Amino acid sequence: MTRLSVALLVFDDAVHTDDLRAGLSAAERHHEANIVHEGRRREYIASRWLLRHHLAGECGIAPQMLSIEYPAGAAPRCRQGSHHLGLSHSGAACLSLIAESPAGCDIERIRARRFAPARLGAHCFHADEVAELRRLTPTDQVADFHRLWTLKEAALKAQGLGLSAGMKQPSFELRPTLRCTRVRSAAPWFFAEAELESVKDRFAMGVATRQPAATIDLVALRPDGSDGAQRTALVVDWATAAYAP
Repeated sequence: MTRLSVALLVFDDAVHTDDLRAGLSAAERHHEANIVHEGRRREYIASRWLLRHHLAGECGIAPQMLSIEYPAGAAPRCRQGSHHLGLSHSGAACLSLIAESPAGCDIERIRARRFAPARLGAHCFHADEVAELRRLTPTDQVADFHRLWTLKEAALKAQGLGLSAGMKQPSFELRPTLRCTRVRSAAPWFFAEAELESVKDRFAMGVATRQPAATIDLVALRPDGSDGAQRTALVVDWATAAYAP
């Protein structure tokens, strides 16, 4: 059975930036020093640390020995091995993915921002999804908007596409269970989504993969204070679905 490895880092107040920076390559530390915005610099450090240590754990290679590239508008890639990689961040959380075939991941912090989910969804989601959002309570609208967004962005990333490609497809039904109703590709795709709560925040997570029968392993990584990573297995209710019109 195919396995997807997904790792989460929540860089809360207990995670020190210096511990994350120490786990980066020299080139990454040089690039980080040139980022002016404090929030973006922290996101950069956290996401690079997460992917580097996640991949090191999967490949059995020291994190600093990995040669990881971040092509503009494309998924990260590593010169060691042929893994398909994914990376996403939102708020104080980062998510990374390692797969054997094309796949993508996305994470979004669920927050009641000053926006109307159904109204915003009307500009980017399929009409059926918007109609379903309108039938929900305001709280469920916010949650389902973020769930749909993560699934759609994960699918775009898995196919090497950006948001400019549009988000009307793939389209989904979330209730009573996850069901993909439309795809933009003739090839079969499979999807998974879950929610996770940290001490302060709640997150929606989405995964898209070409593998019909894949187990999804989620671990939380944190710096262990000695240039390594502490790994904690997390159990979430991953719901998988294929395109099934």
